[in-house]
Amino acid sequence: MKKALLIGADVGGTHISCACAELHTLELSSSCTVKLDSNAGKKEVFKAWAAPINNVVQDLEAEGAEINIGFAMPGPFDYKNGIALFDASVGKYQELYLANIANELPAHLVKGNYTFRFINDAAAFAVGAVNHMKLNNQQRILTLTLGTGLGACFLEKGVPLFKDATIPENGWLYNQKFKEGIADEYFSTRWFTKQFLQRTGKKVSGVRELIVSNDGVTTDIFEEFVENLQVFLTPYIRTFKPNTILLGGNIAKASDYFLADLNTSLAKFNLEVVMSTIGEEAAIIGSAQLFEPNFWGKIKNDL
Repeated sequence: MKKALLIGADVGGTHISCACAELHTLELSSSCTVKLDSNAGKKEVFKAWAAPINNVVQDLEAEGAEINIGFAMPGPFDYKNGIALFDASVGKYQELYLANIANELPAHLVKGNYTFRFINDAAAFAVGAVNHMKLNNQQRILTLTLGTGLGACFLEKGVPLFKDATIPENGWLYNQKFKEGIADEYFSTRWFTKQFLQRTGKKVSGVRELIVSNDGVTTDIFEEFVENLQVFLTPYIRTFKPNTILLGGNIAKASDYFLADLNTSLAKFNLEVVMSTIGEEAAIIGSAQLFEPNFWGKIKNDL
């Protein structure tokens, strides 16, 4: 009898990555990534999602076996019931609106006995990074993923909180009010590119290109970013009282330009801001944790 196979899958706007995961060692094997068009029709998207899963299953000769798949999925999404809530305003996967993933995806997968579980992608990253860095015994950690948008997760001893009096609804920060808009507009790639355009009249595609341009405004932009971030985070820090703030995402890769200043500005709260030591594979590890019985028991009713 073949043993059960555990797969973690990270669904992004331009790709899906998955791998076979080992819960105790956190090791990944038979990883596969497929690029896709998130604006394609439902059938095409499901085929793209199925491709790397099928690759892993066949690579491990597990066709027909019991296969558990944890998905790190962007929102909006009904994580408890596995139903996509992407609409036209999201700009991706809108053709999947109201699709039940557990019911519809198996038609595109190789034969097997599938069980699916889902978690927000920022939460999956947080769980994977905290486990990888062995920080899951810390009382409270706030993770931020800084990239195309602002992802956040509040954790207590390695377990994400979704309903708690000390955090905003769902643990989301991207939609919280800040200055003239919401946080996502100030702590994302588009804020950096907008600032660079306003200050130089030049366009860049992202933070890396902004730094490489060496246009003389980089320091000023990052100083404003740090000031905005510490002002925005202050009320949440006072309420949640994290021991550590853990950063990930593409903007965090430029930490040489802001990490020291951010730690200085938040020193009064007796916490440390640190960089994740693991990249995108953290979300795969985190999504696989959905099949760790103790962990699942703590979060399943709050998703």
